[in-house]
Amino acid sequence: MKSLYLLRHANAAAPEAGKTDIDRRLSDRGIQACQRIVANIRDDDIRPDIILCSTAVRTRETLNLIMPAWETPVPVQYLDSIYEAHPEEIRNAIAAHTDGHDAIMVIGHNPGLQMLTLGLSDSQNSTAYRETAARYPAGALAKLTVHPELWEDVEPGKFTYLKLILP
Repeated sequence: MKSLYLLRHANAAAPEAGKTDIDRRLSDRGIQACQRIVANIRDDDIRPDIILCSTAVRTRETLNLIMPAWETPVPVQYLDSIYEAHPEEIRNAIAAHTDGHDAIMVIGHNPGLQMLTLGLSDSQNSTAYRETAARYPAGALAKLTVHPELWEDVEPGKFTYLKLILP
């Protein structure tokens, strides 16, 4: 099975005067949540082959704070295309990186990640699906798997949605 992990950045502070949304930093609460995200990653034995990270400051800070979850650093690709992206744009970014990777993590934003998670899921009756339909808070991590032959195109409705991990 191939694995996909969709992580919404940790809680962000309000924008600073004169700064844009992309420049928003993590709040103190977000920084603390990253410690719980690290624990969740370790508890679930999550090990991506590559991380696709939005170029926003808050996603990059989240990434930097969770990288200690792994003994060796995971390769990272920073992508402007997943900043505040629609689900299809995120799906395309993932599909462009499936070759040679068995597990991909995306660190991005809502509502795109929530909508993508629901769109990829093969079951609207699962507990994870219902939880995600209700909320996908900052720091939430969706864990999905898919049969290898469906991995390349990241086909909607073909992933088994295992769980939503909250910080």
